[in-house]
Amino acid sequence: GKGGNLGYDFNRLFFSMHYKVGDDAFKYAAQTWERVVKSRHAFNSSKDEFLSFELSTERDFKTHWQTVNDRARTGNFAVWAGHLLTHASIQDDHNDGIEFRSDVGEDGTLRSSEIAPLPVLPWRPESFLVLAGCNTGLSRAGWNPGAAFAQHQKVTTLGQTGYAYFSEKWHTYSAKTNETEICLWAFSRGKNAFFGSGGRLAGRVFSA
Repeated sequence: GKGGNLGYDFNRLFFSMHYKVGDDAFKYAAQTWERVVKSRHAFNSSKDEFLSFELSTERDFKTHWQTVNDRARTGNFAVWAGHLLTHASIQDDHNDGIEFRSDVGEDGTLRSSEIAPLPVLPWRPESFLVLAGCNTGLSRAGWNPGAAFAQHQKVTTLGQTGYAYFSEKWHTYSAKTNETEICLWAFSRGKNAFFGSGGRLAGRVFSA
C-alpha cells in the first residue's frame, strides 16, 4: 500500500472552504472533516499540505479557489481532496445554486455559468470533491452543482441527495448540541423524510 504518500512521486494538497456563521457550525464541521480525511488518507505533514478557508461571499469563494490553484501549481502539489461546506438552494424561479451572502455586484448565488470558468485545479484520477450543501447532487433547472463541478473540474464529485443537517454522528442523525465534533450531511429526517429513520443518505457521485 501507499502509506502516507510513500510511493507517490508528488505531494498532496487538501482543502476545505466553509461558510461563516455566528455559531461556527460550518467551521466545526470543516475541522472535523479535516481530522477525518487526514487520518483516512495518511496525511504526511512533511510532504502534504491542508488549506482551510472561511468565506462569506461569492467573491471570497472565487478568490480562495484561485489561491488553491496558485498554491498547488507553484508548490508542485496534486490536489487530492476538497470539501465545500456551504448553503445551496433549489428555488421555484430556477435562480439557484451554491449560496453565499450577496455583495456589491453579486447576488450571492454561484450558478453553473460561474462554476465553468473556475481555474481547473491539478487533480489526480484518485482525487475527489465533496459538496456538503443541501441538494447539491440533485438537478435543478437542468443542472446540478455536483455534475457541474465534475464536468468542468474533471474530478469525481459527491453531492447531497437531500437537505443537509449538522449531526454529532456520521452514520445516523444526532442533533448538534454544543459539540464541536460534527458533520454536515443529508440524513433521512426533517425536510427529507418526516418519519425518517435518521440514517445517512447516500451521496450522489458524479464521475470526472
